[in-house]
Amino acid sequence: MTSLPAVSVVEAFPSLIAKSAASGRSPGASGSAPRRPRKPSKASTRSDANANANASVALLMPHGRGALGRESIDIHFNDVECQTLDRNGVHAIGELIIETRGADLLIEQLDNEHVLTGRGGHHIDCRILFRHAYGRMICRLGVDRLTADTHIGLIESRSFKEIQSFNFSRPRHVGHDGGGSLWTHLEYRASPLNEIQGITWRGGSLRLASLTLIP
Repeated sequence: MTSLPAVSVVEAFPSLIAKSAASGRSPGASGSAPRRPRKPSKASTRSDANANANASVALLMPHGRGALGRESIDIHFNDVECQTLDRNGVHAIGELIIETRGADLLIEQLDNEHVLTGRGGHHIDCRILFRHAYGRMICRLGVDRLTADTHIGLIESRSFKEIQSFNFSRPRHVGHDGGGSLWTHLEYRASPLNEIQGITWRGGSLRLASLTLIP
């Protein structure tokens, strides 16, 4: 299969999502000296970053929230090149829109397949959105390398709020690695008019190997 590179939306559409810099006041008619531009606070910087991310996501959802997918899609990360998805960015991979916040994500080789995962020891906070809404989702997860408790939430397509969640706990007394790996399938079926359009992922690193999305 042809490998699909992840595309950073910030790089692909710089003129559409760039924010204009805050400007200082020009001198008045009285000839008073111009004021120095204020240094942006951390809060305003975060607000600008969120606005950029939301604009980027909007570019990738031309039909808006809740537009239903017309066919089933199987997403396997084997079709994607191994790479780093830089933090605080929006990355397009086929039907997926991956919004990273605060930590990098990795697409890396594991045994004979590629998986989406995080860096060990880093707190993950990201959204994995779909370009369309779906009534059923099945995802295959590896949960054997958790460095912290992990939260997976399902995003409803109209409100973009979490409507259901799953939590995986890190073992409190971890001994030696038994040489095995634990995998599970999460399956969710939405009621009509409550289709889902993505997931949130917060906490420790797990491994996402595949997603099946069904209208």
